[in-house]
Amino acid sequence: MVYQTSWIDTCIPEELIDLIAKETIIFSDEARISEVSNGVNFNIRDSKNTWIREESWVSGLCMSYVLKANRENWQYDIQGFDGNTMQYTVYNSGDYYNWHQDSGVEAMNAGICRKLSVVVQLSDPHEYEGGEVQMMSEDGTPYIVPKKRGTVIMFDSRTRHRVRKVHSGVRRSLVGWVVGPRWK
Repeated sequence: MVYQTSWIDTCIPEELIDLIAKETIIFSDEARISEVSNGVNFNIRDSKNTWIREESWVSGLCMSYVLKANRENWQYDIQGFDGNTMQYTVYNSGDYYNWHQDSGVEAMNAGICRKLSVVVQLSDPHEYEGGEVQMMSEDGTPYIVPKKRGTVIMFDSRTRHRVRKVHSGVRRSLVGWVVGPRWK
């Protein structure tokens, strides 16, 4: 049976998660993190983000989980992260990302499309309220994925999902989109 969404409670030691968080914070200083305002529709999302190159050890660690899940579940023909980057995203109080899909015509480029999406929970769930990642099942039933720090969530990029509004605190995550040849 193929599942639309898969998550791994990685059991990554807290010290390593702290190191990942520290590594990503390097990218979030005021000079590098971007306020999502250039052409972004605030009816759809409001967050801050910056990009981490695929060559980073953090991206490599994330890809190892993607490859394992893909091998055991989807078996898609995949090549690597879209744009050779992952996105470090910060949701402050009031920030959100409404219902959307990561794939679609606008996500296709030169015969390549987004096939799998990955989210790594970097914040401890006690550091923020709200901010749940909510998915929509194929039958239209919404469900929430785990918020536990260190959890790696992977799903078919055609799956509708959202990040509910953060009510207080700060939610941090890594997000990536794994691409491969267009569907046939």
